Amino acid sequence: EHGYVAGRPPALDLTREQAVNRLVLAAAENGFLHSAHDCAEGGMLVALAECCLLGGIGVRCPAIRPEPPLRLDAAFFGESPSRYIVSVASRAMPELQSLARRHHVELSLLGLAGGDILEFEGQLRLALAELREAWEVMVP
Repeated sequence: EHGYVAGRPPALDLTREQAVNRLVLAAAENGFLHSAHDCAEGGMLVALAECCLLGGIGVRCPAIRPEPPLRLDAAFFGESPSRYIVSVASRAMPELQSLARRHHVELSLLGLAGGDILEFEGQLRLALAELREAWEVMVP
């Protein structure tokens, strides 16, 4: 509880927002989207943690190395608009990549789902049981 609110929210590009939402909808309509979660509240790491907890499946990701001036905390927790964590079967990746190109949306492979660990190699490693315990204390 810092009680400090400052700064401006990230700018919203409505064209990009529409393209990203159309991509996610098309992936769902084509039947190969397993899950989708926006990064609007808490950023990528919070969205990924929620996905892991709700699905009961961990994820292993390579280390995040943001380009300066972006900091690691901003990469993990930044709430910039028009970003989703999506999951698809490995065999559906080419279809998702093709859809992303058609919708003019940048797509990044974040990691591979499986196991019971949320990990960014060398940066963060949490057992889902540990994550669930912390989550239940913080979000009653």
